[in-house]
Amino acid sequence: MKKSTVIIIILSLFVVMLSGTVLYMHFEQPKLYVKKDELSEENLPEFDLTSDTMEVTKRVLKGGCIRDSETAEIIAKGILTSVYGEKIDNDLPLVVLYDESKGFWNVRTQIPESITKGGSAYIVLNKENAEVVAIWAEA
Repeated sequence: MKKSTVIIIILSLFVVMLSGTVLYMHFEQPKLYVKKDELSEENLPEFDLTSDTMEVTKRVLKGGCIRDSETAEIIAKGILTSVYGEKIDNDLPLVVLYDESKGFWNVRTQIPESITKGGSAYIVLNKENAEVVAIWAEA
């Protein structure tokens, strides 16, 4: 057999294997993401909470769900804006403090002295599970 024939056969086998792998991955593997415009109840992946899933979750969240002040601030801004709407100015700084004895992140809006109207909004988040422990606003 000529050397060029062997090379062509090897390349052909490689292309066939690669094509088969691509087809398998496209048709047999579940989608890991769904585009926003494709989202509906019919194409949501089935959710099964197993003991394995719970063990992985415990391992991943060992340091708590909210591990730092930046994460606490992002979550707090999202929830405060959702609850109080446009009353919360996302450009205003937040004060984020961690209460180690309780395991809570205490977050409040910081209203500059130059602003006379409005008030402050407060939210307390549980570090371990990101639960909203308390939320309120003062006028």
